[in-house]
Order: sequence, then structure tokens, then C-alpha cells
Amino acid sequence: MTEKLAYINYPKTIDISLTGACQLDCPWCWGEKHTVGVKHNAETWKKLLYNFQSVGTSAIMFTDVEPHLANFLPEVLKYAKESLHLRTTLSTNSILLAKLHEKILPWVDDLGISLDGSTPEINKIMRPGKIDNYDIVIDAIKMVQKTYPKIDLTIRTVIAKPNIDDVKNIPQ
Repeated sequence: MTEKLAYINYPKTIDISLTGACQLDCPWCWGEKHTVGVKHNAETWKKLLYNFQSVGTSAIMFTDVEPHLANFLPEVLKYAKESLHLRTTLSTNSILLAKLHEKILPWVDDLGISLDGSTPEINKIMRPGKIDNYDIVIDAIKMVQKTYPKIDLTIRTVIAKPNIDDVKNIPQ
């Protein structure tokens, strides 16, 4: 006979992918095929967040592949932060951050920006695609440090054969 659990221990933090879409084509990406996408709307995500928060989840990470590609990201972030009082983390390639920061960053506690090389050439090998995002990432880091000093900023680096000897240079 199988024993039933008295309760389910819900996660304190959940990671969600709003769209599954991305402008880059990184070979080690954990996300689904970038052209498939997730077909949910803001109300669906808000209900899901409410359900998790009501059983004890206290933090949400919008990891996506690139969360800025969800046109409803500002609405869901604001709801998570303002209505549910969740700690919010946004992980981004920062390609759209300069354009959308005023609608998004007021609702973000932690921001993770991907940078995988200390030069545009190495970063491009690590983050291939139609967009060369090295300068965009550097500008985004400077903008966040200046305009949003209360946001905990993390630079996220994938370490692989193409950049392993360069990793020590990235902080500079």
C-alpha cells in the first residue's frame, strides 16, 4: 500500500519562461526551440503566480530564454512585485533592456545579465545570432548601475571551451 503525503512542500522560488523566444542562438541554451514559444497570456501567468504565492512561494525568476519578448512582461512583473509581494528576478540577454527598462526595472529586485566574453569577438562566439550584443550588454550594465542602484545586478557567464581562458578578464 502506498503511503499518502500529508502535505506538499512547495518551492520557495520558481523559474518561469514566459515565451520561450530569444533573439540569439546559443548552442548550450537550456530553453526550448526559440521559434516554438509558450502560448499563455498575462492573466494565465498571474493566476499561476497567485497559486504559488498562496502556498508559500516567495520569489519568482523570469528566466525565459528572453523574457523581454513577452509584451505582457511589465504587467506580470508589476503584479508579482506589487500585488503578491514576491521577490522578482529577471534574467536577460539585455538586447531590449534599454528600450523597456522604465516599464520593467521598477518591479525587479535582482537582475541577471549574460556576458560570456571580455571582447565582442569572444562574446559573439558564445552568444551567436543575428545580433552582436556585447556593446548592448556593457551599456545595459552601466545604465542599471547608474539608474537603478538598488537592483542587485549579477553578470551571468556560461563557461565553455571558447571562453575558458577569457573568463578571468570579464570582470574588467
